Amino acid sequence: MATLKELEAALVKADAAGNTEDAQILATEIRRMRAQTAAPAARPVAGPPADPKIQAQRQQWAQGGAGERAAMLFRNFLPYSKEPAKRMAGAVVDAGLEGGGAAVGQAVGAAGGPFAPVTVPVGGFIGGAAGNAVGQLRRGNPFNVGKALGAGVAGAVPGGPLAAASVRQVAKEGAKQAGGNVAAKATETLVSEGRMPTLAEGATAAGAGVLGTAVASKLDKGVRSAAVEFREMQNAVVDRTIREAQAAGYVVPPSRIDPSRVNKLFESIAGKAATAQEAVARNQEITNALAKKELGLPVTAQLTEATLRQVRANAAKPYQEISEMATKAKADLDALERKSALTATNQHELEILRSDPKYVQEQSELAIKAAADVDALKKARHDAQLYYNSHFRNGRPEDLEKAVAAEALSEELEEKIQIAAQKIGRDDLARQLKESRRKIAKAYEIEKALNLGDANVSAPLLGRSLDKGRPLTGNLRTIAQTQQSAPFRSSMRDAASTPTAGVNQLLPFGTATAAASGAPQGMAAAAMFAATGPMRNMILSQPYQRFMAQPNHGRRMPDNLAQFARMSIEADSRNEPNGFLQFLQTEFPRKQ
Repeated sequence: MATLKELEAALVKADAAGNTEDAQILATEIRRMRAQTAAPAARPVAGPPADPKIQAQRQQWAQGGAGERAAMLFRNFLPYSKEPAKRMAGAVVDAGLEGGGAAVGQAVGAAGGPFAPVTVPVGGFIGGAAGNAVGQLRRGNPFNVGKALGAGVAGAVPGGPLAAASVRQVAKEGAKQAGGNVAAKATETLVSEGRMPTLAEGATAAGAGVLGTAVASKLDKGVRSAAVEFREMQNAVVDRTIREAQAAGYVVPPSRIDPSRVNKLFESIAGKAATAQEAVARNQEITNALAKKELGLPVTAQLTEATLRQVRANAAKPYQEISEMATKAKADLDALERKSALTATNQHELEILRSDPKYVQEQSELAIKAAADVDALKKARHDAQLYYNSHFRNGRPEDLEKAVAAEALSEELEEKIQIAAQKIGRDDLARQLKESRRKIAKAYEIEKALNLGDANVSAPLLGRSLDKGRPLTGNLRTIAQTQQSAPFRSSMRDAASTPTAGVNQLLPFGTATAAASGAPQGMAAAAMFAATGPMRNMILSQPYQRFMAQPNHGRRMPDNLAQFARMSIEADSRNEPNGFLQFLQTEFPRKQ
């Protein structure tokens, strides 16, 4: 067969000889050969033969129903399909990075104590965004800010505990997470593409929030929430005492209730010793004010023995009325003994003689006996106070025994007097006697705890009275319970009512000296010196106490595994496209 060059040479000779027919034939053949040389026919590329098992599985998938496909997916196909499994594994890793980051971030934020409502979402946002960013770097794709921000928004939605949750609770939590995931997808598309998510994208994100919550409810065993609940239960009494004490106005160095880094730092700046002593001084003022309020005294009143005697005298007026009734009863008995209207000296005596003499006699005898009990009550109360004071001074056990016995006799006599008033028909007087009895008892309790040298009420003495079973009520019980609670015990001791003198006196000198040095270190020291007073006032203020000096037993949240699963499912739903759906659509296309 002639070559292309030979044909071209023959064409030249035919054209020179004027042989037109041969020249046309040669030109056609040359064009054909040139076309074959420029575009050779494509040849099939040899490759590895298709796995017959995979081909058979794909054919069975295309022809099978939903149940058969599910069985094939989880039992047969995955072991043979290596590439799709790798792609799905990559999507799972990316979702796990984001979900794990958000779960860890929320767990770290849960340690924020009173700031937990803020630190949990912030921690989840940072963790979710960081996990998404790591996933993007792992894939080697250009960094997408919108995706990272969307992951942060999803991670910022806190999860509620789901252990043993009802269907309604799970549905409510699922709706919350669905809304958060849709907001995350909207953030992603707005930042990345300047658009809102499509209906399909929004539905996928919402469905993932519901699905993730349902999965989390099965994985949440309540270990984390149970631990928090146990600590709350163990400290319920102390926590209630703290709330009541703070409501009454008591303060404490905040780290004694919540030893957070913030509280410890602020106390270090304020001076721990000075802060503790300032708390003692403020609490003493609160104790005195509560004691005065319990007796109905103004805050400006001085607590002295004379003041307390006057309080008891005012409260004893119903008992004086009993004594006056006894005087009248004796006159009535004298009139009965005369037994004649001729000897009656006034109209009252005539009415007694004309009434039921037996009833008059019984009522009169009750009044006289009640008056005698009033006199015995006065002596018993006096003896009890006398022996208590003696016991506090010298500590003799026999004095305490006599004081307790006299106090028991007082209570017995008070009961008898109150019953006599009711039998006489004076229910109003019986109620007054009951109130007087309480007020007088409180006045005696305060007098026992009163330091006569500085007119301060001793909270420790009231606390010991409560320990011994004294039936303290009202503000006196609040004082005693607060003093007995561990966080407040050292802040309610008997001490001077002013902060440490040395600290306050050295403060201006130290500030001036440090500032005068002019050095940066000196200026910093001057700032520290100047900040101690304001910082101490701040951490002992009522707003700070009620916000930062609060028990911190942790935050009730789902277990870490449940958090991780929910957030990973939500993260995977925002992939482009969804990793699991991509796996199915690529490997198992629908039948046409």
